[in-house]
Amino acid sequence: MNTQTVDELTAQIKDDLRVAMKARKPVEVSALRSLLARISNAEAVQPTQAIASDDAAIAGAHLGVGSTETARRTLTPADVDKLIADEIKELQEAMQSVGEDSGYGQELSQKITLISKYTG
Repeated sequence: MNTQTVDELTAQIKDDLRVAMKARKPVEVSALRSLLARISNAEAVQPTQAIASDDAAIAGAHLGVGSTETARRTLTPADVDKLIADEIKELQEAMQSVGEDSGYGQELSQKITLISKYTG
């Protein structure tokens, strides 16, 4: 990742996505949405196992507004770098399996080039 913070990088990707959507560039939109989804999924907190009790309520459960909300994980720049590298690796593997010269292979190559600009 560049010298940006994780929040700045995410904001930059969202801005680039907005521009790509307005310019009607489906390959760029697809690549950026996929990258944002990967980052968002990495921030998600793993659910814990609920322990049921004899009564109707779940033991230890909180009730009321916001009871299902929990803080998301905070990613480090190294975490985001690894996520971007993993995304690029998956695209490269897919490109090798379909062939670089095919239409889809060229699309994957464009996605790799686009996503690579977010690495440091």
